[in-house]
Parts: sequence; structure tokens; C-alpha cells
Amino acid sequence: MKGLEKNLKNHSFKRETVEFEIETMKVCEDLLTNQNKWIKDHSWDKEQIEILNRHYFLTSKPVVYLANVAMDEYIAGTENKYLKNITDHVENKLGGGNIIVYSADYENHV
Repeated sequence: MKGLEKNLKNHSFKRETVEFEIETMKVCEDLLTNQNKWIKDHSWDKEQIEILNRHYFLTSKPVVYLANVAMDEYIAGTENKYLKNITDHVENKLGGGNIIVYSADYENHV
């Protein structure tokens, strides 16, 4: 934010552009610190997305969750008894994301 505020004083930057970027960053700060939400879960317009893409926020990236299951469940293709709870938690509490089911034990044997 300090660097953006310095840009306000620099006459080579358009004031409106810098002010818009500062406002976008304030929304990010509020999401992360006060609302405890990820940047990817907010609704952004095209201009804001262009600003966000320059900052490389990790919380703006898609999320992949890995669910480690027992080797016998993985090989048989049977559903793990906890997978439904994990899926519900990812969708309802974490804002969604892809879940990849794998078996570390199976991977270790391959």
C-alpha cells in the first residue's frame, strides 16, 4: 500500500488509476484480515482482476485438496467413509475446490 500511495505523488501515474488500485487493495485487505475470506471467493470486475493479477496473491488461485485413502479402498474404488464429510466441508466452509482422492500407500508401492 505504501508503494501505491507513493505513486499518487508521482505525476507519471494517472491519479484515478492509482486510486482505483488502492481501493482494490483495501478490499483485499478487508477480505483477508476482517472477513477471513480468500480473494478467489469475492466477485471482481474485469479492471480489478487485471490489478489482482499483477500482485500474484496465493489466495486468488484455485485450490486443490488431496484426500488420502487406504490402499485397499483406492484399488477397489470404494468410497471412503470420510469423503462425503470432506466434500461437504470443502464446499460449505472453504468456498469449494477440486478434491483429488489418492492413496499415498499405493503410490509408495508403485
